[in-house]
Amino acid sequence: MSVQSTTTILYIRHAETPNNATKMRRGEKTNEPLSDIGMLQAATLAYHFARKYPDTSMMYTSPKLRTIQTATEISTTLFGKVDLKEDQRLIEVVSGLQEDTSYEEAARISEDYNRLIVDTYSDPNDRPQFPGGESNNQAIERMEAFALEIAETHPGEKIATVTHAHALDLFLKNLFPEAPRLKNCDVIELFCDPSSEDNAFTLGEHRKFSDWKV
Repeated sequence: MSVQSTTTILYIRHAETPNNATKMRRGEKTNEPLSDIGMLQAATLAYHFARKYPDTSMMYTSPKLRTIQTATEISTTLFGKVDLKEDQRLIEVVSGLQEDTSYEEAARISEDYNRLIVDTYSDPNDRPQFPGGESNNQAIERMEAFALEIAETHPGEKIATVTHAHALDLFLKNLFPEAPRLKNCDVIELFCDPSSEDNAFTLGEHRKFSDWKV
């Protein structure tokens, strides 16, 4: 990878929402705000993020309230103003009938559904994860398209990106099976060089929210 052409994408999982705390499944349709704890998390993250990555040049966010609120805190601290670009490709995985269910109920729905359609798709990643939802590959493809476009548009820059747990987890684990699943306000670095002849992506440092508070 060329250092000059390599873009650092700083992926951030949004701060806590009320339904994160109650372990309810939320997807693309949900547009809930951050909880009171989440607002404090976002402010804490913004303070430390601005000191760790002061040369961040741009912020992108999913167009959901919980990501916009998280990104707004960081943007205001970094740039002295709200300067965000929303991108639909950063939304959470479309979860269909699993939306607004508990984790336990969501797992039951998924198990019953997959049992019914297991022979319909030769590649399980082409199968919609949930009735009425999108497939793993659909989510991965849009997240990868975003990353490559950002790298081509912002070569050599640091770009902050606020997104959602499941979509980010699918994307990163498709590239790096050992990649961690991010908790609220965790940050992970992804280096991207579309001109690379071998591998366009390299995984960087994972900063847990608990680390930011130290």
